[in-house]
Amino acid sequence: GIVIGSSLVVTPFSMLPSMFSNEAHVVTINMEKIKHIKRLNADSSIFLEGKCDEVINELLKDLGWEAEFEEFIQKTKEQQANKIEEEKTKLAEEARLAEETKQAEELKDLAAEQ
Repeated sequence: GIVIGSSLVVTPFSMLPSMFSNEAHVVTINMEKIKHIKRLNADSSIFLEGKCDEVINELLKDLGWEAEFEEFIQKTKEQQANKIEEEKTKLAEEARLAEETKQAEELKDLAAEQ
C-alpha cells in the first residue's frame, strides 16, 4: 500500500494501514514520519521523506516513467476540458429550452387575456 501526504490522525484515513494485508509492504511519502502507527515503522515499510510532488517526480524520473506520466496527465487534462465543454453545452441548451418555455407560457397567457 501507499500512503501519501497524510498524518493519518483523522478517521477514516487513520484506518488506511489496517486495510492493507499483513503481507503488503507499505510506502509512506510524507514530510515527517508517522510515528503513532507501528505498521508504518516496521522493517517491511518504506518511508520517503519530502513534499509529495517532489518525491513522486523523483520516483518517476528514477523509474524512467516521466514521459508516460506526462502523457497520462495531458490525456487527463484533455478529458476534463472535454467534460467541462460538454457540461457548458448542456447547460446552455437547458437555459435555451427554459427561455423558450417561458416565452411560450407568456404567449399563452397573452392569448388567454384577449
